Amino acid sequence: MMKSWVFSTLTLAYGDIPYSEAITGSTDANWFPAYDTQEQIITGTNGLLEELAEAVQLLDNGGSIQGDILFNGDAAKWKKLANAMRLRLLMYISEKQNVSADFAAIVANESLMESNADNGILTYTGNFPNEYPLVPLKQGDFDAVAISTNAHAALDSLNDPRMFVYARPSNASTVFADPSITASYKGADNGSTAISASCDKNGSRLGYAYYNYPGHDQAGTMAEGIIMTYAEQQFLLAEAAHNGWITDDAATHHASAVEASMEYYGADFAMTGWTDFTDYITNSGAAYDNSINSIREQKWLAMFFTGLDNYFEVRRWYTQESGNWANLPFISAPCSNTNGDVMPMRFLYPGNEASLNPDNYFGAISVMGGNTQNTKMWVVNL
Repeated sequence: MMKSWVFSTLTLAYGDIPYSEAITGSTDANWFPAYDTQEQIITGTNGLLEELAEAVQLLDNGGSIQGDILFNGDAAKWKKLANAMRLRLLMYISEKQNVSADFAAIVANESLMESNADNGILTYTGNFPNEYPLVPLKQGDFDAVAISTNAHAALDSLNDPRMFVYARPSNASTVFADPSITASYKGADNGSTAISASCDKNGSRLGYAYYNYPGHDQAGTMAEGIIMTYAEQQFLLAEAAHNGWITDDAATHHASAVEASMEYYGADFAMTGWTDFTDYITNSGAAYDNSINSIREQKWLAMFFTGLDNYFEVRRWYTQESGNWANLPFISAPCSNTNGDVMPMRFLYPGNEASLNPDNYFGAISVMGGNTQNTKMWVVNL
């Protein structure tokens, strides 16, 4: 399962990659692995979807799980995670293949996450190699990351209490010195650089759960490594219901997803004037309104600081909307975008691939149609 997660991240980042012959150097002395197409990697024989289904079958057969730092050997939780990951992959490829029947079959017949207690997350141990990745960074590195104007605007318009988790006040130093001063929050323009005079890069920095400061060293014990959450699964079910793949109520799944996100982040509704979650979801404008964008926006907010997964999702929505930013009103093209307001479709292959595995590397580039940030991999080549 973890192999499937790693390779799904790699192929969704780069496109075609070594898969069937990957990591076989020590066993087969194959130092020049061939590249598989993304379609083969996800849907082919021994591909990611097949491997995850096989993992579920193996877990059904029982047996112990040694050295498990995620679920402490709980096979039932691993099965739920595997099935949720299958749903995620099916959603990623849904513009390329008709996956509705496979998706519905998993929902009807397999076990899925039931609450945040089933989240696939790593609680950092405080010791290498499982310590919080940002622990070694210096204070200035944390101050280089700010919440975006888009995220700030969305959270602010909804009076969303996750604002106080995701970001620090923009006047944090003043508030620390005098707690009676009202905290204020602002976003930094996406794509801001030191030379982009028209962009404002000054905004509220990462929230207290994500950074280590002298006297405020909370990140190592608060932040967690997210593989997949119950909230994300529920958003997938909401989207499937919206699409008509399953007969469930989209609004119910959507609300449970938002509530799970609030619960996971310990949101304090009183800080933004809400009585409780019911008050928030009913009156804030965050509820499902029969539009796909109501699901998209809340999923985007819930997946804050979850690695590349939020990028993969926004890219999927962007391509579904034929590259029209206006159809995604909660986000926008980056300020001073050097890519002509076009969303990058992928990461470039690591530079050393050209020298370490040249024949297969250049062959893969030829098959994909280039090695640029705008080269469209299979899942987004609509």
